[in-house]
Amino acid sequence: MQWKMSSSLAAIASLFLLAGDLVVAQIDAPICTDKVLSWGWSFNSLVQNPCLIAAYMMSTCYGSVLTLNPLGVGNTHYAGPSREEDLEANPCWCNTVTYNLLSACSGCQGGRSLLWTQYHQNCTRILEPSTFSNPVPVGTRVPHWVLQDTSSSGIWSYSSAQLIGDTPEIFPGELINTPTTSTIRTTTSASLTIVPVPTSPSFTSSGSGLYKGAFAGLVVCGVTAIAAIFLSLFS
Repeated sequence: MQWKMSSSLAAIASLFLLAGDLVVAQIDAPICTDKVLSWGWSFNSLVQNPCLIAAYMMSTCYGSVLTLNPLGVGNTHYAGPSREEDLEANPCWCNTVTYNLLSACSGCQGGRSLLWTQYHQNCTRILEPSTFSNPVPVGTRVPHWVLQDTSSSGIWSYSSAQLIGDTPEIFPGELINTPTTSTIRTTTSASLTIVPVPTSPSFTSSGSGLYKGAFAGLVVCGVTAIAAIFLSLFS
């Protein structure tokens, strides 16, 4: 009986360890290659660069496996969403948080940022400045400079973001200034697409379903498995 109890407890422990691994998104993003400016200030306390943080934030709409491609030859920036964007991912694109992160990601690779108006020209809805539609996912932290209101200045600013700095950070599970229905601006443009302009680097996702959907499914499966273990333990 002692052996059976130990085996069951070990199985439960393994289940929780597995769950922890599955909840963390699988993310791939470019490294900073700019040799002109210093970008260390833009990293979070986990030493993640703006590109990696951007990919983590976008994973909350696209699924747990997501890649942010590096700037290729001839590309100087990340384009905003195009007209066929999946509507479910619209809030992840159409906000200043993502715009700021992608602008910094472009800059740290030696590129530049788009004007805010160019970035969001195809958005059907735009969240109020400094808000994001989903909580910060497990595996990252959002630096304070990401909250810079670039909708007022019209373009992301290296110097302004550097002055704001990293702290205080927003941690996993926390919302970035919760957006509400009353804080959504509506535009007259068409719906969006997951892939930006073909010549621009883009996000690609191989996750099945939304991040939060995958998490909910994991919890249900975990509870079911634990129940089965306890039933076998005392039967």
